[in-house]
Amino acid sequence: MANILVIDDEDRVLEFMKQSFEPMHTIHAFPNWSTAMAKASDGTIDLALIDYRLRGFQGDDIVRFLINLKLPRVYLFSEGDSTEMRAIALECGAHGVIKKDLLYAPLLRQVTEVLGESSGNKLKRGSGTHTRVTQRLSRIKLLTPENKKDYVSSLRDDTQTANIEELVRETREMGREQFLEKHKHFALLQLNEFERLAEESSNITKTGKGEMGSGRLDPKKSVIFFIRSRGGNPQTRVFTVGRSKDSDIVIRQDLVSKYHAVIRQDAGGLLSIEDSNSRNGTFLDGNPLNPRVESAFERGNIVGFSKILLFKLLSPEDLFVRIRMYRSVFDEK
Repeated sequence: MANILVIDDEDRVLEFMKQSFEPMHTIHAFPNWSTAMAKASDGTIDLALIDYRLRGFQGDDIVRFLINLKLPRVYLFSEGDSTEMRAIALECGAHGVIKKDLLYAPLLRQVTEVLGESSGNKLKRGSGTHTRVTQRLSRIKLLTPENKKDYVSSLRDDTQTANIEELVRETREMGREQFLEKHKHFALLQLNEFERLAEESSNITKTGKGEMGSGRLDPKKSVIFFIRSRGGNPQTRVFTVGRSKDSDIVIRQDLVSKYHAVIRQDAGGLLSIEDSNSRNGTFLDGNPLNPRVESAFERGNIVGFSKILLFKLLSPEDLFVRIRMYRSVFDEK
């Protein structure tokens, strides 16, 4: 029997690990690093599985810490075992990557291999232990080959990027209350040339339709990111920003680090932001943020992911007003 430490912010994954591997092994399951630290440091762990996309922390940073504790087996726990992920594991000192396959047999095979167990220690079909585990698994919702494809696809869907024309259409067809009911999330509006002109003028309509509607200043080029979970989980309160496709807010710009910043929302709806030790820094209203230190993030604040890529934080009400301003430009066309 082995002591297996699992750090993953998805309750479903933690439950799956417990139901799958107990009583064969003891699973110590934690949703974040803060709660797992004491157990990780007590010298009893035989295998550690660290979610690479752990919210609020970088999985490779946790791996480095555990390696320094001399844990015998430390693996990144990831949806994919890609060449890039294996390279990250090698760079941070992990012993390898275990694919987060929420199907019982493949995951059991991976864990058995890294523990160095012989085939005689594997569950035998028809044994009492196998029967108990099978009965437990039948009581929780697991991924099947049929719905696994949809789950993986949902993780890669860039649903946090707004379609400007679609939002303009919605302001025509919906009233204010309907629009706000649908779009409850804060948003980041990139301050491109068009938006800078709007900010300087205070009101888009004051700039004049002819200039606003030109190809050089076109609202269709505006970029809006919703601050929400890629997986669509409404309970999520921590949102990652970066160039990595695993981020909640994916900004595909070279100036942005793979894991650039973290935005948090408390139970009362208030936001905060912190820099994730990014290469080009995070700036709030022009002031650089210290890495790993939270700062209040309020509507109207201008956040820079580097000194060049600037975004304005919009509340749902702000977003509605902004999109209505765009309508005159679209109507002109």
